[in-house]
Amino acid sequence: MQNAIIRKNIEDKNFLVVKIKTKTAKILIDSGSSITIVSELFTRTHKLPIKPMGKSETLGLISANTGPVHVVGTTEFLIRVSGLTMPVTARVAKTLSHPFILGVDFLETYGAKIDYQLGVP
Repeated sequence: MQNAIIRKNIEDKNFLVVKIKTKTAKILIDSGSSITIVSELFTRTHKLPIKPMGKSETLGLISANTGPVHVVGTTEFLIRVSGLTMPVTARVAKTLSHPFILGVDFLETYGAKIDYQLGVP
């Protein structure tokens, strides 16, 4: 993969605005989340297909407030930020505190570096 520098202001310190198809979405960049996850409502809003997970694929996810996260499947889609398009694979939860949480799996895959001093990821 080729390196790219995205200079995009982070809103409210941990949020990034991206394009999904023709709509914008405000996503939470969460280095405390091991996986990327979206809410079921988010998938409906952006017309994203949900692939059900088999019994062996489900895992006990715990939210930051120590409550269980009910995962209903996975989804795959593209996000666009500053002209760069990247594929995303995310788990789909029944409900979440934020509709789209970008986790460490995505950040590591793309070698993300977040510069809070400059205010850009």
